[in-house]
Amino acid sequence: MIFGDIFYKNLNKLKDKQQSLFALCLAQRAFINFQLYCDCIEDATLKNIYQNVLNDVWKWHLGDKKIDLEHCLSIVDNHMPSVEEDSMYGVYPALDFTLLLSLAITAILQKGGDEAENASNLSVGTVVKFLEMREDKEIDEEEIYDYDLVNNEIEFQVNLSKDVKFTDKILELRKDIEEIGVSNIGIEVN
Repeated sequence: MIFGDIFYKNLNKLKDKQQSLFALCLAQRAFINFQLYCDCIEDATLKNIYQNVLNDVWKWHLGDKKIDLEHCLSIVDNHMPSVEEDSMYGVYPALDFTLLLSLAITAILQKGGDEAENASNLSVGTVVKFLEMREDKEIDEEEIYDYDLVNNEIEFQVNLSKDVKFTDKILELRKDIEEIGVSNIGIEVN
């Protein structure tokens, strides 16, 4: 367990909208991974579909309650990349992005209370799987903190867990993530 019980308890205490925003910010950051995947498979339509859903969930958080989140969720569910149909590594971080976006939506629709924790684990898992692929070995818990990508992810999530409590920071959060322009696995926007 990377963060420990206190971090997860605090995440689970977040209100539904805050849990959604936490997952949405992780999804926004991971969208770069998805964009690269779409570029590799030469599918601009798929990239646009997810960009539109991502934008709609942000609009909902900014107050546009006319956004049909159930429709957004069905789009996400119906267009997820398939690891059975694609053998390249990029499908995994792309799929993880879609799952993060799904968690951002279900936090509002289903109000389960653990979507932020699930998103946290998923995003960290993406980083660890990427490092294991890159290093061509399994990474155990003792050596996980030797990697900057893991430490960057932890720092990002800890700061994010504080920032999502302020409803006046929603637009600023998105802008900051986009300006950083680096995904959770270190992929940069061109």
